[in-house]
Amino acid sequence: MPTWNHLPSDIHLMILKELAQHGRLSPYATISREWQTFIEKRNFRRLKLKPSYLGELEHLSERRRGLAKHIWLNIELLQYAPHHTFYPRQRSGTRCRINQTIIEKAISRLFRILSAWKSTDDGGLTLELNTYSLSDTAYILHGCYIGAQNEDDTFARQSQLPVATYDIQRNWERLFLVDNPLQRPYEAVNLEFYPHLPQVKVVTGFIVRRQCRRQWAPHTLRYLWAKLPRLEHIAYEPWQLFNKRTQQQERDPAYWAMIDAHLPQGLKKLSIFEDFNQDHITLSRRNWLSAVEPETKPDRVRIPTPAVGAAFAARSLELEQLSVAFMADARDFFDARQPQWRWENLRSLVLTSVLMTRSSKFQMFDLLRDAAEAARCMPKLQTMVLWNGAVGEACAFAFCKEYASASIAWRGTWELKLRPDILQAWTRVADESGRYQLRVETELVQDSDIPSHGYAVHYLNLPSFVVDPVSLKQIQRETRGRLSILP
Repeated sequence: MPTWNHLPSDIHLMILKELAQHGRLSPYATISREWQTFIEKRNFRRLKLKPSYLGELEHLSERRRGLAKHIWLNIELLQYAPHHTFYPRQRSGTRCRINQTIIEKAISRLFRILSAWKSTDDGGLTLELNTYSLSDTAYILHGCYIGAQNEDDTFARQSQLPVATYDIQRNWERLFLVDNPLQRPYEAVNLEFYPHLPQVKVVTGFIVRRQCRRQWAPHTLRYLWAKLPRLEHIAYEPWQLFNKRTQQQERDPAYWAMIDAHLPQGLKKLSIFEDFNQDHITLSRRNWLSAVEPETKPDRVRIPTPAVGAAFAARSLELEQLSVAFMADARDFFDARQPQWRWENLRSLVLTSVLMTRSSKFQMFDLLRDAAEAARCMPKLQTMVLWNGAVGEACAFAFCKEYASASIAWRGTWELKLRPDILQAWTRVADESGRYQLRVETELVQDSDIPSHGYAVHYLNLPSFVVDPVSLKQIQRETRGRLSILP
């Protein structure tokens, strides 16, 4: 009977991978050096840390530091009561200040630790940040992902996500017409670091996923990115605000400033997905503030600020990959194009537009024609997608170039026949890309398959970098588990 040492190395690997599918590996690390190497590589590749674990990270050996490719700092904040009857508003300000201090201390310590790590040439380290309070799902976001400990395991054991029964269904009027508790899980994160953070050269990727409901202020993100001089990839998934006035007068101008002048110079890939919950938007449209101050009432469909789209257009000249969903409109992006612009490095461009709807067909045709003109100034372009998605309606126009072929594809919940001038414009793009013959493809999607924008991403077959794959699964699962919460 052959012993372990007599088995081929590929059989060793198969056995170890099979073992990894059946629980914790750490107890087996002492069996041999080979087992230790395999197990440590898997265990240290992705580290999910609470602030209390940072002491262990600080004393990690240099060899194990090199195994880490992704660090997720998951910061738990104070709990709170569901509405002001139990938690007075004057105490809410104190809670916010304490939460800010908790976040600042955790990030400061992490940056000090990582500043001592040596940078490598094997892809660097991705840093992910998340904040949450257990009260978020206990009272308001029942059945939603927030990044809590063992959250995935808990939901995996349930056939559908739990839905709120007390706070939403039976006390809807008290909670949403009077107090609007949605502001609590989506409160702003405005950080000030004293002393200043050190530079961290080992980090090349930065992620804030949509499960982080709290809104990182753009000036805070600008500061953090400035301390990451080797940053090459950013994936940022903020949430649409429930206050239209704040969105237009404060948040969008801050986004413009962040994109226009404060993205890292070495950035190559940028993916932004501004998430939204249509039920929560409906609730916010009916609360007391929207009734008293109508200018705060959020639109059913957000109209992005044109300056933000223009800022993305200018900044994309230096990028290899850009995807912006719902924060900016493709119409504003292409309107900002200057005659002398050339995107020498851009390979992938994915944008949303409110014009990509059945009711805006003629404006959409103009957009597709202008997109083709811009594509002729992108010599390395491989993929361009313009899309939109909401409940019951979704569509995408995609240009794809690979090997010796090029294609345009229409996928949507309604049939569309492209105008001859649109076909001619994209034929010129294919010709200038290498005299490829242009294929035209169409695919009809059932509107019943689109209960949310998350399902639109899936059925439209959008590129994987549009939204984090984990985030996409969360959106779909939250949609499946959702019940009507309006009376």
